[in-house]
Amino acid sequence: MTAQTATPWPSRRDLGRPALIAHRGETLLEPENTIPAFEAAVAAGADLIEIDVKLSRDGVPVVFHDDSLARMAGGLAGTTRDLDAEALAAVASCHPDTGRTAPIPTLVEVLAWARGRVPLLVELKTHPLLDPQAARAVGEAVRGAEGILVYSSDHAVVAEVAAAAQGIPHGLILNENTPFLGAILDDSRPALLSQAIAVLTPSAVSAAHARGTAVSTEVRSPEDIGLVRRLGADAVVNTKYPFAHLVEWVASTEWGEH
Repeated sequence: MTAQTATPWPSRRDLGRPALIAHRGETLLEPENTIPAFEAAVAAGADLIEIDVKLSRDGVPVVFHDDSLARMAGGLAGTTRDLDAEALAAVASCHPDTGRTAPIPTLVEVLAWARGRVPLLVELKTHPLLDPQAARAVGEAVRGAEGILVYSSDHAVVAEVAAAAQGIPHGLILNENTPFLGAILDDSRPALLSQAIAVLTPSAVSAAHARGTAVSTEVRSPEDIGLVRRLGADAVVNTKYPFAHLVEWVASTEWGEH
């Protein structure tokens, strides 16, 4: 049983290398998950950008990662669930080193910015009990959008979003080894399987590829590049270092055909 839809970005075969995912944008100088960080990622060569989505108090999907606002909003107490979208729009995310600031954008604003520029990986950071309306809200926001894929470690909410969004590609985050991977893939038919490089195996990549599912993993150091090459992952994301480092490491590697 193959994936329901393909990933909305060029394949490893087409690119001659894994696709480059900018984790929350290019955050070397700009605050993460903001339009300036996304613009910097495109300028640096991102093939796609990973963004995080939470809900505001009034149920609007906003692009923000943390459970708490404090780290990115100058110590501001509370969470995105404590403020309406209008109030969140007045909150500035601040880069911890450069001091540069930018507004917390809504998902709709980011979708509008990205249209025709770059594909998006939309990771749901919602809570099944605290955000029961998340699937409907995100599904409505992304319905009809092009060049996006919605994924999460919460496989149930991903299935709900995929149903609500009517044809938007979806993916699974599965950061553990399981003997039931084939059954999970057959059941959900994702376009993308995302696994941490510490648990990604050749058999997992083979199982995904046999079903038409692409595989992404993170690169934490130059040494990880060789492992990605051997495993045959289709896309790589920076998590520990700025995106520019990932671009450099991938560019300096001979990929050949896989």
